[in-house]
Amino acid sequence: MRAMRQSAWGEAEVMALVEVEEPAPVFGEVLVEVMAAGVNPVDVFTRRGQAYNRVLDLPFINGWDVAGTVVSTGYGTTRFRTGDRVFGMPWFPRAAGCYAEDVTAPARHFARMPEGSSFTEAAARPGSERWSACGRAASWSAGRRPGPLGCTSAQAR
Repeated sequence: MRAMRQSAWGEAEVMALVEVEEPAPVFGEVLVEVMAAGVNPVDVFTRRGQAYNRVLDLPFINGWDVAGTVVSTGYGTTRFRTGDRVFGMPWFPRAAGCYAEDVTAPARHFARMPEGSSFTEAAARPGSERWSACGRAASWSAGRRPGPLGCTSAQAR
């Protein structure tokens, strides 16, 4: 699969499109086909080596805010099924690798996308892990949109 990987700390030029091994979900995880990945200030600071570089090793695939479709589930995963539309902020602050075509993470790191929402909208929601954790309490549903996004989003597919 393709991914944007960086091998040094710096500006956008340190990132390169590369072929990497496709991840496989293990117990309790889901494999998500990335349809959109958010680009937030933490991504830029991390790429520059100004944040979280103490827990990250180079090379790594940046990106945390993500939205996509569940492709497969690991053994014991019952929260989602193949085809479910999900969004989340997996593994933060460890490397999640969301600037890739596919990502694996524990199912609990994702929430179902509300009906009528787009992948771009869901991935652009800063701190979408909070939405994952709050789930229904967030009251984000069809006809109701989250507040100001405050970040950008790049469509992956």
